[in-house]
Amino acid sequence: MLMSLVPVFNRHVARQFVFSGGGELRRMVLIVGYLSQWPVIMTLVVFALYVMRFRFMSQGPLFLAGVDGVVCQSTMLNFMSYPTSNWHTLMFSNMEACVLAVALSALLHYLIPDVEPRKPPPRIEKTPPASATSRCSPARWRRSSSWCFRSAISATRCRR
Repeated sequence: MLMSLVPVFNRHVARQFVFSGGGELRRMVLIVGYLSQWPVIMTLVVFALYVMRFRFMSQGPLFLAGVDGVVCQSTMLNFMSYPTSNWHTLMFSNMEACVLAVALSALLHYLIPDVEPRKPPPRIEKTPPASATSRCSPARWRRSSSWCFRSAISATRCRR
């Protein structure tokens, strides 16, 4: 999973992946261990964690922490819900998988290096839709695109 998500390997990538896995283990012990008696509260906490993870993924620098958190949280909540599952084995296996993924990714990036250095992807220039340009200036639209074309109230805000 790590090699398919990120075309480069560096300390930041490795640190995000390993620390996300370790943090996820602590969260799962707290969620399943303490909140399993209150399913409504547990559901709200899990939902809040998913919202936090998707926010990490959408903002960029912590993308891998969000992805790894979503995958680990989904898997561990599923397997920890069975009464016969051993938590210790599951947690150690998950942490071992995170460390092995980082180690194997580092090894393969060392053994099979890139032929030429990677270039950053081209920047995408966003332009406002035709309906928004009649109500908003382009500079104002870029700052608050969600407010500029939703309703008549937002159109008056854009003209100010």
